[in-house]
Amino acid sequence: TACGTGRRAVVARGVHVEARLEELGIVLPPPGGPKANYTSCQRDGDLLYISGQLPAMDADGTLVTGTVGPAGQEGCITLEEGYQSARWCGLNIVATIKGELGDLDR
Repeated sequence: TACGTGRRAVVARGVHVEARLEELGIVLPPPGGPKANYTSCQRDGDLLYISGQLPAMDADGTLVTGTVGPAGQEGCITLEEGYQSARWCGLNIVATIKGELGDLDR
């Protein structure tokens, strides 16, 4: 906290999140809505709680399902598909944050 005020000090950064994403060629998917009876994010003061994020690919909402395992085994996906699923899930989380806050540098 800054001088015991209970508030966090803002540190100036030279990197802006959205500019860096663009630099890396990363395009965020549109924020997805909840797939069941829950809210995908909730604000509480300075905190933002995120829930129910899935590895949905693209705007059509196609879900990656399966377990990382041996190739050719029923219900298994490859290690590379597992990495891509985790990446999609992470991008969906960032898209949800952007949709709620409007600015990723907040």
